[in-house]
Amino acid sequence: MHTIKLLLFVVPLVISSRVDPDLSPFDSVPSEPKSRFAMLDDVKILANGLLQLGHGLKDFVHKTKGQINDIFQKLNIFDQCFYDLSLQTNEIKEEEKELRRTTSKLQVKNEEVKNMSLELNSKLESLLEEKMALQHRVRALEEQLTSLVQNPPGAREHPEVTSLKSFVEQQDNSIRELLQSVEEQYKQLSQQHIQIKEIENQVMNLLCSKPLHGFLSILLIVTLEPAMA
Repeated sequence: MHTIKLLLFVVPLVISSRVDPDLSPFDSVPSEPKSRFAMLDDVKILANGLLQLGHGLKDFVHKTKGQINDIFQKLNIFDQCFYDLSLQTNEIKEEEKELRRTTSKLQVKNEEVKNMSLELNSKLESLLEEKMALQHRVRALEEQLTSLVQNPPGAREHPEVTSLKSFVEQQDNSIRELLQSVEEQYKQLSQQHIQIKEIENQVMNLLCSKPLHGFLSILLIVTLEPAMA
């Protein structure tokens, strides 16, 4: 580039230096014709300048062409990277949709189990109240049995004792069945919480391994946390 600028500056000076003396208005006597050798020197200077200018332009073109090729290579690499990122983004979106569906199902099951647990707790409280009343009746029965031991009862008193004993056995069986049902419901609740924790871990692993779609994943976590609490 410096050579080109120098030639563009020198060539006009050479031409003007050869032309101006002949065209000066102060010369009263016409100048002698230029010699053939002087014209050949001018031609050689111009040819040499044009040759150097051509070499300079050629180098400039090659350099510019190389820079353009580098730019196109970088653009191709960028396009490939962008395509790969798009594929990863679509994959992350599909995984998030699947996690959302799984989480929604688990939330529905969790709500069902919670409702069943509340219902069982209500029944358990009712049975505990009945148990308290039954304990009072058992104490009264013990007093009656003590009285019967001390004073042997007649035949008409036996059906009452048998009925009360049958009632006590039924209540005891009902309490045992209810306690077993409550225990099963608590096991189901524990399993649901474990599954929800696994879903949260999958989401966190997804954030760590593929952070490109992190904003949406973090938004998913923020959305799920109040529901899981």
